[in-house]
Amino acid sequence: MIYVSLFDRQQYRQQQEGKQITQEEHRFLGSMTVPLQTVLQNPNKMEFNFMIERPVVLPSYNVLKEEIYFLEDNAKIDE
Repeated sequence: MIYVSLFDRQQYRQQQEGKQITQEEHRFLGSMTVPLQTVLQNPNKMEFNFMIERPVVLPSYNVLKEEIYFLEDNAKIDE
């Protein structure tokens, strides 16, 4: 398996004592896994939609209700 973590980068610039200071923050958005066999079987190009496993809460972000997808009530979950 190939494990991928997705981060967002935010930069903040501010003036302090006549100097410009840049702060950088990396925010964890989620992760996903890709089977290595899938990559090896498609060497030229892969174009897929992957489901990102994201935390329940993403501080400093607004998540729209229309963008949240849940499994249907009768869907089976692999344990």
